Amino acid sequence: MTKVTLDDVEYESENFSESQKKILNEILYNKKLSSNLSYQVTSLNVVSEILSNKLKTSLKKDKTND
Repeated sequence: MTKVTLDDVEYESENFSESQKKILNEILYNKKLSSNLSYQVTSLNVVSEILSNKLKTSLKKDKTND
């Protein structure tokens, strides 16, 4: 498997017990999920900014048409 570093100490994960492997898998799953959620939040913020700019542009056009 892979080497795992905790507090500057390297461990070979193939020597882990089943319980330790489950904990490691949970850590890896949580990191992946966190990364995905961070990406989604970033994407939502970008879309929000784009929509805000569209609304501002639309409101400016309406104001000039009055």
